[in-house]
Amino acid sequence: MKFIYGALLVFLLGCSGASPDPGSFPLTKRDQEVVAKAPKPEDLVFRPQSILLLTSSLEKGQKAAWRPVAEALFRANTPLRPIDERVLERVAGKAPLNLLQAIQIGQKLQADYLASFKEKKIGAKEVTLFQLIDLNQLETLLTAQLGNPLPNDSTLARELRTLFPLTGFIIETRGAGRFVKISLGRSLGVVVGKRFLIEGARAIRAPVIRVNENTAWLEVSDKDQQEIKKGLKIKSLSQRGWLD
Repeated sequence: MKFIYGALLVFLLGCSGASPDPGSFPLTKRDQEVVAKAPKPEDLVFRPQSILLLTSSLEKGQKAAWRPVAEALFRANTPLRPIDERVLERVAGKAPLNLLQAIQIGQKLQADYLASFKEKKIGAKEVTLFQLIDLNQLETLLTAQLGNPLPNDSTLARELRTLFPLTGFIIETRGAGRFVKISLGRSLGVVVGKRFLIEGARAIRAPVIRVNENTAWLEVSDKDQQEIKKGLKIKSLSQRGWLD
């Protein structure tokens, strides 16, 4: 009887063009399958990492112009949370004299990353040198030469989205793998239409069809449903921005 009801519901929704309600679909035996190494409860809680944006090496006017640009660049394209540079200056007692000192202070503040913006003149051209450093591994992840001023650098934004996707896990499935509930929601910028990559035996792409505050539902294509299990890791895909 459940099968007949489910089939009828799918038919009616298909005719109306409405988004299906995953909760109305049956919880099958396959929907109860879990990956061998399931995530722990603490793994399901999203913990944003922090980044220290260092613009103190810029001239005063450039610093004032660059600060909001740098913050917007990271907030729109990564799940990282910028640390107010004034905190750095309070800890140091003054602006850092060099990059090494900024790294040491960043580690003291328990920041995960450091983004340095430094003004330089190359010939007659004014440019800003950008450097992204992993403070846990002490490794440079990305360098770039940016124009001045920078309203929005699409190449750099694309690089940042690749480096810092939004990641979570599948916490529930319905309809024998047709619908998957993920541990990320509206509070983290997830919206209907955003696409995620499901990391199973092979990569599966699926769009968001419903969003709640802390969770969201994706719909999986017919050919991929047999690969779906609870506990699989997912990460965001985007063409334009982290929040798309």
